[in-house]
Amino acid sequence: MYVKNGPLQTKKSWLNLLTVCLFKQSSMFKWQFIIFLVYTILIYRSVNCQVDFSDDDEEEEIKIYQPKPIDYVNNVYSANKAPNVYSMSNQNQANNQLVGSEKTMEQFLDRLLHESVYDRRIRPFYTDSKDSKPVTVLMNMHINTISGISEVNMEYTVDCFFRQEWFDPRLTYSNSSWKHVEDITLHYDLVNKVWTPDAFFRNSKDAKSHKITVPNRLIRIFPEGRVLFSQRLTLRLECPMKLQKFPLDNQTCTINIGSFGYTLKDIIFEWSKTTANTIPVTISNKLEMPDFILTAHKSSVCQRKTSTGSYACLEVHMLVSRCIFI
Repeated sequence: MYVKNGPLQTKKSWLNLLTVCLFKQSSMFKWQFIIFLVYTILIYRSVNCQVDFSDDDEEEEIKIYQPKPIDYVNNVYSANKAPNVYSMSNQNQANNQLVGSEKTMEQFLDRLLHESVYDRRIRPFYTDSKDSKPVTVLMNMHINTISGISEVNMEYTVDCFFRQEWFDPRLTYSNSSWKHVEDITLHYDLVNKVWTPDAFFRNSKDAKSHKITVPNRLIRIFPEGRVLFSQRLTLRLECPMKLQKFPLDNQTCTINIGSFGYTLKDIIFEWSKTTANTIPVTISNKLEMPDFILTAHKSSVCQRKTSTGSYACLEVHMLVSRCIFI
């Protein structure tokens, strides 16, 4: 160990000089020597504490702190980033990527009804081009009861099952791992996640859907994209009556169904007829009315034109005869 630029050269000279100064010299010289010694030590420490980097050390430091290449960073980012399979820019590609990857029904429905691949605000078959075609909705009805026929209020009440069917290609799952399932009945809350027609009853005064013990509505999808939507409804409907022949009168009461907002360019209503003999409107064989007898009923297709456009409509005509008790 050496002290640079100093008179002392070895450890031995240090010890000899210290002995002479402490034991043989005057006190004044001793203090001067101590000050000199402290000053020398400080110089020694400052010189030897300097870091002398060699070329190897510099290369090592550069290697450690050199930033990663851009490609390397991008690869790491891509490997850790979850893929966005529900990209709105390519819905078909997202569907193809997920076909066959759903291990549970929950995963399958999450993919099928995810808001980024299925938009319930858009009707089926709608496109931005002129090739856009209307969606056809098939309807049928089963009437459970007819009651409350009132000559004073010109109204009557019907309890019925109202069913609608249509095709929605976005709900097709014939190419998925669940294609073996003949149909999927969805929870009633999922009705709000699927597009449904805007059918309403034109001549209704009041209407309610049954909610005991749960909302009485059914939605079922099929592999080819067919959708069945059924509800139980109680309707209070207008029935204009001609009472000139009272009490020997016959009255015709109607149920008029129409589209509230979609015109004929967007939606068409038809009665459901699987065969030529199919009756789209059926009546319960246990139907009883206190003052009338249902003698006949028929269904028809109509159109309504208003100031806002032309709309599809369907009608049910029910002929009732008043009972006379002698």
